[in-house]
Amino acid sequence: MDKPPSYSVAPGDRGRDRILPRGGVLGLVGIAVIGLVLVFPKRDLLTLLRQESELGNRDLTIAYLRNIIRTEPRDLNLRLLLAEKLIAAGELDEARQALGQAQALLGGDAAAQARWAEWDLAWWRARYRQVAATGQPADMAAAEVLQRLRGQIAAVDRPARVFALVGTLHELQPEPPQARQLVAGLLQSLLRMPSAGLGDLTQGARLALAEGALPQAADLFFAARGRTAQTDARQRLLEQGVQALLAAGQPVQAYQAAARESAPLPSGDPYHWTLASLALGAALPREAAAHLRQVLPPSMSAAALAASLSPQQLRTAYDTFAAASDLPQALRMAEAGRLQQPGDAGWLERYAQVSEWSGRGPQALAAWVQLMQRGASERALDNVFRLSPMLYDDDALLAAWLALQRRRPLSDDETRRVVAVYERLGNVDGALAFLRRLIETQPGTQRGLLSQQAALLERAGRPREAIAVLEALRPAGLARDDAMRLAQLHLKQGDQPAALRALQARLPDEAGQAFDADYWNLLADLAWETGERAASWRALDEVIARGAPKPYQAERAVRLRLEAGDAPAARALAARLYPRTPSDELVFAWLDAIDAQPDTAELQQLLAALQAPHRARLEQNTAFLERRAGLHVRLGELASAARDYRQALALRPDLAAARVAYWWLLIDQQDDAALRAELGRHLGRVRHNAAYREVLAAAMQQLDQPRQALALMLPQAPAHADDFLWLMNYADVLERAQQGSVALRVRRHAWGLANRAAAQPADAAQARQALMTQLRLAAAFAGGTQKQRWQQQLGALLAAPQADAESRRQLDDLAAAWLLSAGRFDAAARWLWRQQAARIETPAYQQAALALANGDLQQLDRLLDRPAPARGRGAQRLDIQDEITALRELDRVPQAAAAGVTLGQRLPEGLDDDTQQAVQEDLLRSSSNAGVQSLYRTTGGLARSGVGAQVERVLGPGLRLTVELTSLDNRVTDASQIAAVPAHDREARLGLQAKTAWGEVVAEVFARDALASFQGGRLQLTRKLDSRSTLILQAARNDRTDDSAPLSVAGMRDRLAASLGYRLSKEAELEASVAGSRYRTQTGAYLGRGVDAALTGNWYVRRDYPDIRLQASLRRSHVRSDGQPDAPALFLIPPGTAPSASFFLGQDATAFSATVGVGLSQSDPAVYSQAWRPYGEIGFDTRWGAAGQSTQGLLRLGAKGAVAGRDQLSINLDIRPSPPGQPSSAGLRELRLQYQIFFDR
Repeated sequence: MDKPPSYSVAPGDRGRDRILPRGGVLGLVGIAVIGLVLVFPKRDLLTLLRQESELGNRDLTIAYLRNIIRTEPRDLNLRLLLAEKLIAAGELDEARQALGQAQALLGGDAAAQARWAEWDLAWWRARYRQVAATGQPADMAAAEVLQRLRGQIAAVDRPARVFALVGTLHELQPEPPQARQLVAGLLQSLLRMPSAGLGDLTQGARLALAEGALPQAADLFFAARGRTAQTDARQRLLEQGVQALLAAGQPVQAYQAAARESAPLPSGDPYHWTLASLALGAALPREAAAHLRQVLPPSMSAAALAASLSPQQLRTAYDTFAAASDLPQALRMAEAGRLQQPGDAGWLERYAQVSEWSGRGPQALAAWVQLMQRGASERALDNVFRLSPMLYDDDALLAAWLALQRRRPLSDDETRRVVAVYERLGNVDGALAFLRRLIETQPGTQRGLLSQQAALLERAGRPREAIAVLEALRPAGLARDDAMRLAQLHLKQGDQPAALRALQARLPDEAGQAFDADYWNLLADLAWETGERAASWRALDEVIARGAPKPYQAERAVRLRLEAGDAPAARALAARLYPRTPSDELVFAWLDAIDAQPDTAELQQLLAALQAPHRARLEQNTAFLERRAGLHVRLGELASAARDYRQALALRPDLAAARVAYWWLLIDQQDDAALRAELGRHLGRVRHNAAYREVLAAAMQQLDQPRQALALMLPQAPAHADDFLWLMNYADVLERAQQGSVALRVRRHAWGLANRAAAQPADAAQARQALMTQLRLAAAFAGGTQKQRWQQQLGALLAAPQADAESRRQLDDLAAAWLLSAGRFDAAARWLWRQQAARIETPAYQQAALALANGDLQQLDRLLDRPAPARGRGAQRLDIQDEITALRELDRVPQAAAAGVTLGQRLPEGLDDDTQQAVQEDLLRSSSNAGVQSLYRTTGGLARSGVGAQVERVLGPGLRLTVELTSLDNRVTDASQIAAVPAHDREARLGLQAKTAWGEVVAEVFARDALASFQGGRLQLTRKLDSRSTLILQAARNDRTDDSAPLSVAGMRDRLAASLGYRLSKEAELEASVAGSRYRTQTGAYLGRGVDAALTGNWYVRRDYPDIRLQASLRRSHVRSDGQPDAPALFLIPPGTAPSASFFLGQDATAFSATVGVGLSQSDPAVYSQAWRPYGEIGFDTRWGAAGQSTQGLLRLGAKGAVAGRDQLSINLDIRPSPPGQPSSAGLRELRLQYQIFFDR
């Protein structure tokens, strides 16, 4: 369409027709304007001008507005109207100019500013549309629109304006990230506007829903609800608000809002159901229950509830009351549900649950049983299993087991439980029937089921049937329980062999199975009782190797080896078992094993092995004393035997066997004085006792009273008519009683008996006795050929080794008697001289000297532990000085100390200095002590002071307990070396020192509290390899270390060390050591590790005090600082120092030191000094490390002595260089004062 002609009369319009001159036109315009102003009011003119744009007269309107503005340039409304018309016309540049001119007229009028801001926003909105229409980026325009929107949100006061602004935001594409927040703010302003009506709020709620602001939508719906009185509209708006909150995931707020908006709500209102559902969904069961109580009165019966409520309402009510823990109401709902839906398993399960919760266990169990019988669920079965034991309802439990058995096969353990239920119900036959059915239906478990059947029969008191079942299983092997059960059943029947067969039928154990002590104990006992020695041996070996043998079992194991003729094995086993089962029976078996092959060393080993309390108890046991005395007799230790007999008789004077043996001993010793004394005290009491007849007869012979001896032997003659040994003795008594002819007849009879015994001896002992009898009587009754044959047999006897000294003595005496009886006096004399020479031994002092020189500790032990030498054998006495030396060499410190004290009391002039010092050291080592000490030490910028206490208690020979407590206070003296330290360092140590077969062992555990609290331990073994070398091994965990000042207060180490000392000569010693350490902070942070090696040589110019020692030492320390200190340890590091492990560990270094010391033996804690004796050491120490070479001096001064006797006071000043790898400023200065008091000396 062609553009219409312009009717504009604007002066700037070039298209206008020039009809009138310019001045005329202006005049007409002015007259027109003035007329319009005069004719029409301004408000009407503005209204008219606004409407002109709608009528299509936009250009004319704009021209009129411009002309009016010329007449009234200060009129803001005209300028804003012009901007409006220009924006509508799309003249945005001119509109922007008009808005700029209007902005100058705003002043401080807030309303004017709001109107201007509104059109400014409109301009930018039009600008955004214009740019967006051209397809160009409109980001800047959108940002400007957004900026102005933010500024107008707070000032908006009309709902229409709110929706307009929301629409403006929705126009922006893409929608800015802040759009949702701005829309929310705009919609929230609706709630503050009194002018917002129902439609406005409803529209705002829908916009909020569209924006996803569900809680805000709910607020707007609730606000709209307040703008109307219509019931349906209010209900609809309430539901919409609640649904919005629920959709927002705010069930609690939804319930609260519904309750708030619907309040007040009368009882019986159906909306209570809705509120209850909302409360239940919000996990507010108590509130939900409260609402339901408003519609479900407690007075309503279950039947009424079932009739009036729907199934859904009943389920809701049940869930609500159950969740609110209102168990009576929940139970009422469950009963109503069962009435409403009788066959419903869900209501039955609910009833069971709430019944249990309500404390109605039997009703709950009955419901679960009903459900289980219906096969409703596994849960029913599980609940019956759970409730029936609690209610002791074995009928229900049995029904559950049978139901489970119908579903799947039962395991052995489950079968046992079923049988146990049958037994509790007293239905043993039912249990047996159940087992038989399972045996038929489950053939794979037949063996286990038969085992259970046998156990059931045993418990039911039907042992024969149980035995029959188990015996049927025995050929294929029995399980452990079956074997034990069958054995016990046979034992109750008195059939021990069958019980043993049952145990031996046990199937082999699986690998790694634990030791079955009951089985092996029973097997060992049955095998012993039934005489099955091989089986008993094997079983006892199992008990000994893997279990804890009883005393009688240990004795049996020893006696089995004795019966087998293996006495050494019996002795070894007894020695091994005694520490585990120290019993009288085992000791007696051990004595019998020694008696089988008598050996003094074996007896001494037994006595040494006895525990002190047990030995003391045994030495009050007459049976032990008798056995030991008899063994002493066989070993030729007659004095020890006599002592044991006397001790036994002191305990029981009426002990006939001991007294008889003692008298025989006195007769053998030919101790006539002691024998007369014994007879004088006891003869009248024992004369008519048959047990004493033989010894009394021998005693009378010994005391040269043959007639009394004959009177005692005469009644015994008929009983010994076939005993050629007794008859030989009887013949001697007859001969001494001047009855030679009778004696000859008796000897002839004995000769015949001896010949018959020699021809058919019962054993080797009888053969030997017969031969010796023949030899004695051969001179009188044998011919030449027989004498020659017996002489050869005597030579063979003399050449063969003898079992004991007594047998050898008897044989030697017989040989001499044979020679004399044969008239060979020269040969007899030579024989006697040779035997006399053979009895002359090396003097004891020579043996001791040789043993000490050769380091033969066993020989020293034999010399010291042998019986006291016989009278007149002075060469066998050991000098007391040699005895003390030997005791110290054997480390028998208490005995050495006692011998030294005895020697000092014996000598008028007392002991010499060396011996006195040795005695004091022995007393010191064998005594307990307690001490305290005070310490002050400075090193590496750290000062430490504190006190300590120590107690050492001697528990027994070679066993010492040590308890030590230390408390140190720390402070920093140089913050440039160490920044901070723990205020205290406390430690408690518990140690045990023991002398063992491997050497001296020291074990310590400790607890320490410094930078942190922790525990640790240390173990040290000192072993003397030979007379010259000593090995020391150490292992420590979390031990204290003074390798540096920081480590001493904040560190700890794990350490393995070994040291070997070797004595080159009396003057020279050499020591080599190596150690590996792993360092950590006391809080556990790993710092690094180190290896130290040292080689030290000592040269003693003199050993006696004041001893002089020269020492040279070479040490190498290698440190690897590959850890990192943790936070607590970093506080020690001074500012400016790199926080690394090197601060604690230092660097690699090599050190060489040389010192000279005087009296340093006094610095040894094991050396005691009664007099005050000073000591000192001085020298130098040279280091090579990363920092170069440095040399420092070292000094040690001290003194020690007694204060009041039985005590020791020492003071020590120590100035030492720093440890290898530490700076020279880390040197140590220490002053220590210690006081000890000794007791038990």
